[in-house]
Amino acid sequence: VLTRDQMVGMLHRYAKGRDKAGPVDLTVLNAFADAGGVSGWAAESMAWAVEGGLLKWRGDSLAPLAEISRAEAAAIVSRMARAEQRITLWPSAYRSAAADTFPASWRTCAHRYTQDKMR
Repeated sequence: VLTRDQMVGMLHRYAKGRDKAGPVDLTVLNAFADAGGVSGWAAESMAWAVEGGLLKWRGDSLAPLAEISRAEAAAIVSRMARAEQRITLWPSAYRSAAADTFPASWRTCAHRYTQDKMR
């Protein structure tokens, strides 16, 4: 079992090791009803995750001690990767760039084929 504060704690330490985490404002946690339930060791990590938009809350609660689901964990990792610009999911340039990688003869054949089918 992995809790939400444990998950963001690991990711925060990873980000700090890569110099991707700067100072955080712990007062952002005061906006949540269960801010007092955040473990002392996880407060900085939870604030980092909230400030960075990595962690989504449940209503007016962070639910720091709740078990994290696989979907939540995947979403947090995906948000972190996008924030680091390590991945881009289906960029708009992908489709046009992919078409340009085919040899001109293939594009011509494909064009002729589609024109023949449309007659």
